[in-house]
Amino acid sequence: MFSYLPYRIRNALLNYNENLLYELRIRVGKPIAVNYDGKYRIMGEHGREAGKGLIATQKEVEDIILSAAEYSLYSVTDQIRKGFITTSEGERIGIAGQGVSEKGEVLNVRNISSVCIRIPHQVPGCADAIAPYCLEPKLLNTAILSPPGFGKTTILRDSARLLGEKGEKNVLIIDERGELSAFDTGIMSDIISCIDKRTAIMYGIRSMRPDVLITDELAEEDYDSIARAKSAGIKVMASVHADSPKSIPDLFERYIVLGEKIGKVLAVYDAAKERLA
Repeated sequence: MFSYLPYRIRNALLNYNENLLYELRIRVGKPIAVNYDGKYRIMGEHGREAGKGLIATQKEVEDIILSAAEYSLYSVTDQIRKGFITTSEGERIGIAGQGVSEKGEVLNVRNISSVCIRIPHQVPGCADAIAPYCLEPKLLNTAILSPPGFGKTTILRDSARLLGEKGEKNVLIIDERGELSAFDTGIMSDIISCIDKRTAIMYGIRSMRPDVLITDELAEEDYDSIARAKSAGIKVMASVHADSPKSIPDLFERYIVLGEKIGKVLAVYDAAKERLA
């Protein structure tokens, strides 16, 4: 992990517990910030001893992008147009810079000035927190809601493992950004990655005959595909960036809201969006 980072940043990270690292914010000309154990801190040359902080350079940001793309920017052009790159180890690198667009369509991003590196984790057993509400004794169509950074992806990943090992379900993972399948997803999972959700869901339903479909970060344009999967008799588990089920179509039997700290269940709602817990 972090093999694509410049030496001085990688060296500073050696002073952190990798299991508590969730995000790096690297901005040209500004101190590097790290989300460590759920709190943002300025990173210094010796890690948590911040001092004046490490100031990121333009070359370092450019080198991160080039190395993460395995020195072939052409191969990740489609990802860059969507604002991110996913490394071979599953870290998602969000990018900010000057967009190049035509007729409302983003063609490229240049003069990249910031990167946001989200660090995936495998936490076996974390799905136990939601299991009584949607996995056991009966699997229910479930949406997991929270703002970014509260463990939705990690819980979905562990749910795939749990469903395969205990529920003996064929699980299809639709991993548009290559992040959801970064670690072990269980013995009964099939993965379609780096294809837009709508295409991947239709392809997967026809080709893999799943019992359960798991996908991450639903957007408005994805809900029709979710409805089609349900109409085919497939159970669906998905995450959404939201803090309330009110803004989500009535497609699910359970809405689980996370918050306050990573992986904590704040509230559970039924199909009618009435609070259960």
